Amino acid sequence: MLDRIKEIAKNALMLPASWCERDNFLWERSQRLVNNVNLIASLQEVIDKQTDFDRLSLTSAAYFNEAGLASFLKSEKNAPLQVIPSFSAAGNDHLIYLSTEVVIEQLKSLIPRQTINKINSVIVHSYENDQKDPEAIILSDARNLDDMGVVGIFNELKNYLFAGKGINHLLKSWDSKIDYAYWQTRLDESFHFETVREIARKRLYAAHFFMKQLKLEVCALDIEKFIKHQKKKTKQPPQNPEK
Repeated sequence: MLDRIKEIAKNALMLPASWCERDNFLWERSQRLVNNVNLIASLQEVIDKQTDFDRLSLTSAAYFNEAGLASFLKSEKNAPLQVIPSFSAAGNDHLIYLSTEVVIEQLKSLIPRQTINKINSVIVHSYENDQKDPEAIILSDARNLDDMGVVGIFNELKNYLFAGKGINHLLKSWDSKIDYAYWQTRLDESFHFETVREIARKRLYAAHFFMKQLKLEVCALDIEKFIKHQKKKTKQPPQNPEK
């Protein structure tokens, strides 16, 4: 069953692209979310708190989480970027609704309507602030975790590339988020499980080093440092030869 759902989700999430045969960005993201939800569901903290949840609905919801965005991009491929907030359905009720429509259309001949309703319930409730369903809570943490760390940086870079912007905008955005404590707020408010929050914290720590190195290379700070070291070395007075 899940193999067939995975195949259907892949077809729904693969996008046409002018620069390559097919854009698999959303498909790869869904695979990460599936991996995240399955592993988060296996954490001892989660097992202790959420002993009963529907694995099929949870995994399917992770696969189709961004199906609405894929549907929108396919139908509005020439639309201005202003109507596409990001490569995520977060904060966009229309895209979330489209995801539920894709689930109904694509899975109606494969699984019972009751299961389809459950999958859509998980997707919708995972975006709410007061999730109660265990599947929605797990998917929410899985999606927020994907926004953290180096993977999160590439998620954001995809948005800038789509807008015709590049690395400099990514660096400016990162600096701004650090200045306004954006990441600390995300760590404090976006996770339900302390274990997942700690993993996110470690990913963010690694991302700091990644962005520091990225800025160093973009600004050629390593070359500047080498030149300064070289000048300092040439200015040193010659040592007295041994008598």
